[in-house]
Amino acid sequence: MAEHCAHCAAELPRQVCLNQGCPERLSVTAPQKPTLVVYIAGRFRGPTPWDVEKNIRAAEEVAFQVWSLSTQLTGGYVAALCPHMNCRHWDKTLSDDIWLAGGLALLSACDAVVLVPGWESSKGTVAEVGLARKSGLPVFYSWVPVFYSWDQPEKGLADWAAFVVWARREIDQRR
Repeated sequence: MAEHCAHCAAELPRQVCLNQGCPERLSVTAPQKPTLVVYIAGRFRGPTPWDVEKNIRAAEEVAFQVWSLSTQLTGGYVAALCPHMNCRHWDKTLSDDIWLAGGLALLSACDAVVLVPGWESSKGTVAEVGLARKSGLPVFYSWVPVFYSWDQPEKGLADWAAFVVWARREIDQRR
């Protein structure tokens, strides 16, 4: 049985009213604060499904920190684009070239890159970093101590400070 909007009685396919004339209608507005989009780059593949899952979880942790901490510290919104989460269960369903091309296309729409620890062993991430640097995008080493690898904590913490400074400057320029 379909639900109905309490205000206009329109049938609800979801939990929000989409009826054009209803004052309870879902409205989507642009954010009031400047937004930066940060690409999360790190290895995806692994020798076992569990290794792939660990790589995805490490990227998720970095993405969460970008979303939460940097937004709190910069006065704007900092969104993380984490391709690992976009294709989590699709490993080996298409050729690696297709995934890499898609990742590079997504990267080209971003403002910066944050690297997940262990990224150096990924050919795809090395290509992403090359494109980012060629395009003039800032690249930051992750400051997040992911559960299985944090091989350069001092570099990561220094890059966290640099990331926040960069993000604040970019947000201020977009106001």
